Amino acid sequence: MEDIAKRINPFKKVRRIDIDPMARFEFTNESLEALSAILKRLSSLQSINIRCYNHELVTDKDLCHLSEALKRIRFLQSISLNFTSSINSTDRGLITLGEVLQKFNSLQAINLQCGPNITDIGLSRLAKYLTRLSSLQSLNLGFTHCRNITDQSLINLGQALQKLSSFKAVNLNKFAGCNNITDYGLITFSEAIQRVSSLQYLNLDFNHCPGITDETLNLLIKSLESLNSLQFVELNFFRCNTTK
Repeated sequence: MEDIAKRINPFKKVRRIDIDPMARFEFTNESLEALSAILKRLSSLQSINIRCYNHELVTDKDLCHLSEALKRIRFLQSISLNFTSSINSTDRGLITLGEVLQKFNSLQAINLQCGPNITDIGLSRLAKYLTRLSSLQSLNLGFTHCRNITDQSLINLGQALQKLSSFKAVNLNKFAGCNNITDYGLITFSEAIQRVSSLQYLNLDFNHCPGITDETLNLLIKSLESLNSLQFVELNFFRCNTTK
C-alpha cells in the first residue's frame, strides 16, 4: 500500500475509491495509514467507500488520520465507512470525522456503520454537524449494540434532519440491541421527521430494543401517514416489547 501511495500522482483525477477487504485484502494499521496518505493526493475524489470487518483494527487514531486526509478533498459528494465490528473506536474518532465532514457543502450522502463504543456524546455531536450540510439528501447510520446510545441521540437526530430542506432518505438500519432507546425517543423522532416534507425513503431497524412497545409503533405508523412525499417505508422492531 505504501508503494501505491508513492505512485498515485498519475491518478490525481480519480473520482471514486472503493475498498472492500472481503475481496482477499486484509487491512492492517499500516495499510490504513497508507490509505490516508493516498487520499491526501486525490483531491478530485467525489465518492469514498471503505469497509473494514476486523473487530480489533480501526482505532480513533486511524479515524483521525482519515479525517486529516479528507481535508484535502474539494468536492466530496458521498462517503461510506463501515467499521461495524470495530471495538477500538470511540466518540473521539466519530467527532473528529464529523468536524471535517461538516465543511463539505457538496456532500449528498453519508453512510456510517460504527462499533459498539459510540455514546450519546458522539452521535449528538454528529447530529449537530449534519445541520450544516445543506446539500445532504441521504443518511444511513448503524450503531449495533451501542448500549450507551439513548433517546437523546434520536431526539437530536430528528431535530437535525428537519432543518435539511433537500433531505430525502433516512436509514437507521442497525440500532439493534441499543437497550436504552425507548418509546419516548422514537415518538419524539417521529414527530420531528413529520416536518421533513421532502422525505421519500424511511428505514428504521430497532430490533432487540426492549424499551419500544406496540403503542409507540402505532403512533409512529399514524404519524407517517401525513408525509405525502414518502414512497418507501421499512420498519423492523423484532423482539422489542411488542406483540405485532
